[in-house]
This record gives sequence, C-alpha cells and structure tokens, in this order.
Amino acid sequence: MVTTTHDVSFSASLRESDSTETTRVLGLISELRARRPDTLLPLLPLLSHKGKPYSLKDHFFMEPVFKTALPSRLTLKCGRQVSKSTALAASGVLRAVGTPYLQILFVAPRFEQIRRLSNEGVRPFVSQSFISPFVTDPTVVRQTLQRSFSNFSSMFFSFAFLDCDRIRGLSADMINLDEVQDLDYDFVPVILECMSHSSLRLTMFSGTPKTLDNTIEQLWSESSSAEWAVPCSACDYWSLASIQADLLKMLQPHGISCGKCGSLVNPAEGHWYHLKARDYPNSLGYHVPQAIVPAHYANPDHWKLLIGKRDGKDGYTQAKFMNEILGESADSGIKLITLSDIRKASQLGPNDFGSAIDRFRRMPFRAMGVDWGGGGKEEISHTTVALVGFDPATGLVEAPYMERLHAGYSHDEGRADCCTYSRSLGASSSLTISAAPDPSAKPS
Repeated sequence: MVTTTHDVSFSASLRESDSTETTRVLGLISELRARRPDTLLPLLPLLSHKGKPYSLKDHFFMEPVFKTALPSRLTLKCGRQVSKSTALAASGVLRAVGTPYLQILFVAPRFEQIRRLSNEGVRPFVSQSFISPFVTDPTVVRQTLQRSFSNFSSMFFSFAFLDCDRIRGLSADMINLDEVQDLDYDFVPVILECMSHSSLRLTMFSGTPKTLDNTIEQLWSESSSAEWAVPCSACDYWSLASIQADLLKMLQPHGISCGKCGSLVNPAEGHWYHLKARDYPNSLGYHVPQAIVPAHYANPDHWKLLIGKRDGKDGYTQAKFMNEILGESADSGIKLITLSDIRKASQLGPNDFGSAIDRFRRMPFRAMGVDWGGGGKEEISHTTVALVGFDPATGLVEAPYMERLHAGYSHDEGRADCCTYSRSLGASSSLTISAAPDPSAKPS
C-alpha cells in the first residue's frame, strides 16, 4: 500500500532546556515511541481527556486515524456520537506538537461547528495534557481560529458553508474537513489547493451521511470502503457491519449478533476489511456505525434505545435511522424519485436518437424534459434534455435518449436543438426547468 510517511519526533518539539524534568519527559516519549513506531497510540496517555489519560479502549475502530504513515486521503463515514471529532482533534494535536513547522487546517461548513471543534475538542488536549508545559509558552497564539505551539507548528480553523473565499489565503500541510456532508462538493478542490506548496499533502474527510447524492457519499465511493468485520465464536462466520452485508441482521433485541446464526458477538474482536483496497490503495475509507461502539452495544439501556429508534421510536424514520445511527447514506422519502430508484430501474442501452425515435413510434404518450442550466462555472454544460415515453406493452415509462448539450452552444442554438428534438419526437407535452432567466436571451 502506498502511503505518505508522517514521522513524529517529539524531542524536536520540546523547548530547549537542560532541566531534569525535560530530560525525563524526553526519555519517556522516546520509550513510548520505540514500542510501536508505526502508530501514535503509545503516545495517547500523554493527552488528557475529561481529566483522564486519553485512550482508544472504547474507540478501537479509530486506530487508523493515528497511523504515523497516513494515506494521502482518509475518509470517515460515521454515525453520530462515535467520538469522531475527538479522535481527529487528538490526532491533530499529536502531529502538530510532534512536527516542527507543521500547518494543519480544520474546516467545517458552519462557524459554530468549527468553534466547537477548536474550543471543546482541541483546546482541552492542549491546555490540560501532561505535555502542555513543554509545547506551549506565553508567546503562542491561543485563539478560536488559530492555535500555535512553541515548535512553530499551527492549527488553523475555518468554515465554508456558502463560499470558501476566506480559506484561499491559508497554507497547510494537512487538511481535516469535518461534517463534510454539508459542504458543497465544488468547494473541496478549492480548499485542497491550500496544500499545493506542501510536500506532505494529507487530507481527512469526516461526517455523517445523508442522501446518496451527498458530498460524503461521493468521497466514500472514491475510497477503499472499509467495513468492520466481527467474528462469531459459535459458527466462525465473519459479519460485516454494512447494510449491503450483515449490519441490519446484527441488530437484534438481545444485543449485537452474528449476521448468520444470531449468536452474540463482540465487535472489539473485529478488524477493518477493505472492500476496494486494490482500486483505491491511497484513499482509505472507514465506515463507523453506532452498533460497533461499546458505549452503544455494551450498555443494555443504550442498546434498547438504539433498537427502539430502528423500530421508529423517538421520531426516527428509516432514513434518519440509517443516517444518524448506522452512518449509512439513504434517500429521504420526501423525494419523488430518488437516486436509488433510478439505479434500480436503469437498464443501459444505446443512447442513440435514431433508435429512440423507432421505439417512440409504439408509445402513445411521449414527452420531452429540458433542464436549462447554462454553461456552469466549470465550463461544463448544465443544460440537459431527456426524451421519455409510456410503452403500453410493458406498462413502463422509458427514457431511450438523453443528451447534455454542448457547453459552447449559445442559448439560441440550444433552443433550436430542443425544438428539433420535440418535432422529431412528436411530443405530446414538454417541460422546461430553468435555473435562472438569461437576460441576454432573445424571446422565442
């Protein structure tokens, strides 16, 4: 697997001093690093979380976030309350204090989200941890949108819901985009351009999915798509915590169970299984549903609440349960036609206008739809045409021909093509959807 090495050397980040205490801390850190140089896990006790040494004991599935050799891109698709943001904050702090001059940028869609991540996630790790006196001093910046360290590393925090202009002036070696499901996908390449001068260029995406045409689902489709595999001691079956595999079968009233025989299983004994490792060796994705988190499955009362939400209690619809609890993308029932519906009904054939006209001859009802969107800021035409008809022999509505008009077409040329299609089709009706009126267009 191709990865980008991110070596952490804490001795370089401690202030130069000959004091006995500094020497003792350096010795402790060197000893911890020697145990497992491939991961930051031995260093976690140096951080403090809610008054206790930070640990992944109840969040074992977050271990990939703390690898010293990270992939260029890492995506976390999670349910709510699985300690995603805490793990990202801890990993960011360890990397910043361990690597001089490292610049880390955190981005969320809204200011309130990034404020919480900075003040409630990162700040406690910096101010309350064992290493705090050695990595900060009175000269460092301690603001909500910037936190720096005595080794000249910095963590920047910004937001980009309506636009990403405020991020353009920042420079970073590593970018964490949190709650990415609410981020415009077109903003992603602009934000990542902040790393264009860096030799490191590491990116982490994280969030809770919504619909199948959401930003996080697009990023997930371009990843190795790792699912948590859990062994069963009763039948030796490995259950995969994905709705495409065994996750729904694992949700039993008596506890999290084997997807084959129904016996109770222990997710802590599992491991990550990458479904598309060969296709995306340097873009790793991890799916974290609440069902594999000890705080949910190991507490009988919490598990009862989870099963109740599955059954529609507390106002949970199926789509909401899939998103919030299972961390799975699902189309909302409010949509008239969902992406899932289209995929199920699709039978790709020749997208040929002549063949389409032949098929339309036996259809008594024919219609044409036009989405008039213009050229778009990426100079890719957003004006599309779909010809549809009802076939009484099959009882189905078919769409034998669709076209995206050429980006270089003027509005008059686009309208002319649409009129030609409509006349050739003999359409009994037509529908035009216009994203915005064109002030330069001539009346038809």
